[in-house]
Amino acid sequence: MSKTRSRIGAPLVAMLAAGIMTLGTALTAGAQDPGQSTLDQILASGKLRFGVPIAGLPVAARDGSGNVVGVIPDMAKEMAAALGVELELVDTPGADRIPFIQADKIDVSVGTVTLERAKVVGFTNIWAVDGTAAVVLKSSGITDYPQVTGKRVAVVTGATGDLVATEQFPTNEFQRVDLASTALQAVVSEQADIVFDDYTFLALAASENPDLLLLPAVSKEPSGLMAPIGDQVWINWLNFFLDDYYSSGVSTCGCGHAKLLEWFKAEPLPLKFDY
Repeated sequence: MSKTRSRIGAPLVAMLAAGIMTLGTALTAGAQDPGQSTLDQILASGKLRFGVPIAGLPVAARDGSGNVVGVIPDMAKEMAAALGVELELVDTPGADRIPFIQADKIDVSVGTVTLERAKVVGFTNIWAVDGTAAVVLKSSGITDYPQVTGKRVAVVTGATGDLVATEQFPTNEFQRVDLASTALQAVVSEQADIVFDDYTFLALAASENPDLLLLPAVSKEPSGLMAPIGDQVWINWLNFFLDDYYSSGVSTCGCGHAKLLEWFKAEPLPLKFDY
């Protein structure tokens, strides 16, 4: 090989090697470590961050001592115990659940399973089946949904009740708030005519307030645990947890159905559907 070719070849080889190293570094930086999942992070940190809307029972509310109680806190406690970690309940308004998961502010939350949501967040199997319904004051004269047209509607921003009511009554005046309890209070105080929210929440509210009238559910909505999309290791563990919590009780209390009865004050809808 001539000296000229040698002088040209050495720098060229060095440049190619540097380029390959740079490309390899970029590819490594952009790829997710397949060994890392939310489950690994929880076990390493010793803490489970469960996002829950602390907006009212039966989901979650604060008792007289400031403790968070409800069907979700009870399930979250069993989950943390099964993981052997500390539980942190993160107050997460309905509209913030998916953004909080995407931003790694929480590890898991609950939400109605929809195909649109499933594009951006992972879902487990169903943990409960609910529905959207509405509550009005008996004095309002509203007894059925056709009478809602033109009325003032209160909903939780971005929640399923908001989506259902907006689709059915797009021209109505809407009051969008962060908490289901706030939306309900708007009706009680006559600042709104009707509130759309989860059937279980509104049924419990109507049973405790004789001035309220519960309208029939307008939808059946399966709710799953929400986790980072693509994190199949964590989603698999959550599914195994649900099976144990509702059935076998090998690693948990096995009391999931009893907890639904305790907080819903009624027999819950079946978790499995017949198609």
